[in-house]
Formats: sequence, C-alpha cells, structure tokens
Amino acid sequence: FRQFVLKGIESYNKPLNKLLSSIRYIGIRAEETMYKATKGVNTHKGIIFSLGIICSGLGYLYKNEEPVIKIFDICSAISKDIINELHVSDKDILSNGEFEFKRYKSQGIRGEASKGFPSVKNIGLPKLKEYASKGYSLNDAGAVTLLHLLANVEDTNTLHRSNMHTLKSIQDKVSNHLSSKDRTLEFDLAFIRNLNDDFIINNISPGGCADLLAITFMLYFLSEDNQ
Repeated sequence: FRQFVLKGIESYNKPLNKLLSSIRYIGIRAEETMYKATKGVNTHKGIIFSLGIICSGLGYLYKNEEPVIKIFDICSAISKDIINELHVSDKDILSNGEFEFKRYKSQGIRGEASKGFPSVKNIGLPKLKEYASKGYSLNDAGAVTLLHLLANVEDTNTLHRSNMHTLKSIQDKVSNHLSSKDRTLEFDLAFIRNLNDDFIINNISPGGCADLLAITFMLYFLSEDNQ
C-alpha cells in the first residue's frame, strides 16, 4: 500500500485515467503475496483492489496539496473505465465479481470504485460519524454502520455464496430493523449477534460490505475534522 501511495505521488502531474494502468502490477504482486500466505484462498482480493485505488489517489492528493475529502472524485476519475472489464466471456471470468456481473449484472466493487465509492461517501462515513458523535465506541459505531451498508449495498460476496433472493431478504430484514422506532445500541448489538449466527449457519459472508466498512474507517481516520 505504501507503493500505491508512492505511485500516486509520482503521478501527481499526469492524467488520472492513466494511473490505474500504472498501479496494476503493484496490485498483482499484492494478490500473489496474499495467495502465498493463504495457500491459494482469496481472502483480500477486493480490498487490495479498493485500497490500491484509494492509496494511489491519496498520494496524488498529498502531492498536489489537495484535501482528503476529494478522494471520492479522484477515485472515480482513476477508475471510471473499469466497468468495461466486466464484459467478459465465460472462459475469461477470473473473479467472483465478474461471475456475478455475468449472472445478475451486479457491478460490485468495480461499480463502487468507478462512481467514487458512493456507499462510503453517502452511507458509511456519515453513519460512522453520527454514531461516534453519540458516544458509541468506534467498534460499536462500526458494527451499527455495517448494518446500514448491509441494507443498501448489493454485496457480490453474499451473492456468490447464495443468490439474489437471499440478498434481498437480508437487505429487507436489516432495513426493517433499522426502521424500528425503539432502537437502542443494545438492541442493535443483539440483532447483529443473531444476524451473525444466521450468516454462519447459511455460509454467508458479506465481504463486500466489510471492505466498504474498512474503507470507511480509513477515511474517517484521515478526515481533517477527526485529526
């Protein structure tokens, strides 16, 4: 990730749409390191992709003395054409995201990146800041923020482990909980524990939302008003 940042610094005066191609090799090496450590299991491919773009964008902003809040527009400019990569033939499908685009036209994390991570900008960060301002610990604020992401994000990892009907059922269940007028932190945490138990039983892992929460935390710590 340090190399991603340095590449962004190095590219401070170059067109942003050229930056993606210059950081791909770093991402490929990071994935190779991951697969070596996990003995071939994909545990972090999505977050390597996301943070690769974000870190290079942060390097670009740093060198140009621009505020962190511009990272969303920068990420969109870097990856605006990446959706085109989802239009692949069956024999070229290499990732879960590509498979779910083929199955449901779900754009997944590529869609998030190309649009400037709107789920982080419009849901993750505002909610994390809201709950932190209410005195929640960062752990509890993050856990409840994750519920808001689950309710609104078309998580391709959940799709890959189940189907669209299951995903929509989860979103409806979480949305109904969040709309309750009697919500308290204890009520939310009890719901989260029960939801976690259901996920374990049904082998569901909302890894896409987890990645977006990780990005939310990163940008929360980098935000000027939290320093």
